Amino acid sequence: AKAPYILQYVAKDDLSLRETIVRTVARSKPRDIFGELKTEAFYVAEARETQSDKVKNVLQEILGPMGVIVEKVLTNDYRFNAEYTKAIEDKKVADQQVEKNKSAQHAALEEYKRKLEEAKGEVNKMVADADGQYLKDKIEADVYQEQQQLLARAIEAEGIAEAKGVLEMNNALAGSGGEAIVKLKIAEALTGKRIILLPVSEGGMNLKTTDINRLIETLGVKSLSGKP
Repeated sequence: AKAPYILQYVAKDDLSLRETIVRTVARSKPRDIFGELKTEAFYVAEARETQSDKVKNVLQEILGPMGVIVEKVLTNDYRFNAEYTKAIEDKKVADQQVEKNKSAQHAALEEYKRKLEEAKGEVNKMVADADGQYLKDKIEADVYQEQQQLLARAIEAEGIAEAKGVLEMNNALAGSGGEAIVKLKIAEALTGKRIILLPVSEGGMNLKTTDINRLIETLGVKSLSGKP
């Protein structure tokens, strides 16, 4: 039904239709649609299949009114320009190196973070130890100071008590009973001791009236008396 229209307005025969319309459309539209893929994705069969279906639909929409039926678009035999292929391979190698560098950079960053955390831990431990030692030293210093203060107060109290006792003793000796206390202390000091009375005259010992030998015997020094 469309043949008269095609022959009159599109192409005079099948060969002209193929050369002027089908070939032109079949080359330009696939190029545009497959060009939507990234270079790496073109090597993936599933991605190519998806774009093939898209190309088939577009071609059918354009060529269908001209009596052309598009059954399938195949991409099994595709080729790139040699230089373009080399560029693709170089880009793949470069991308792999970039990924490798990213991985190395990430690993280095993680290692840095790990060492940083370890360093922080060590610093915190040192600070904690220093704080603990400072607190320990401070407690010991406070305890020592408190002990010294208690000792000083005890010595002070003992000195005050002793001073009061001496003062009370002096007051007692200075009073009417002082002489009796002195005599009592002298008696206590002479208890159990031998007492020898020597005759004296006019402020000195009177040796003329003293039996020296008897005195020596009394003192237990018989060897000085001249007796065997």
